[in-house]
Amino acid sequence: MPLLRPSLAGMIAAPVTRVLRWPVTSQARSRRNALVANTALADRRLEREDVERFLGSLTSGRISA
Repeated sequence: MPLLRPSLAGMIAAPVTRVLRWPVTSQARSRRNALVANTALADRRLEREDVERFLGSLTSGRISA
């Protein structure tokens, strides 16, 4: 059974394809990171607003401590 040698075209095509796909994959990864960061920031903002409402209700006397 003969050993299969990669052709020269195949050896060149793989790295070239990877280089050509890099901007697309990089942008997709960046978009995903931005989405995750945005979600985390939104969660923190909601929690901060909830704490502000709670503390405001304590100072206005609506909740007895």
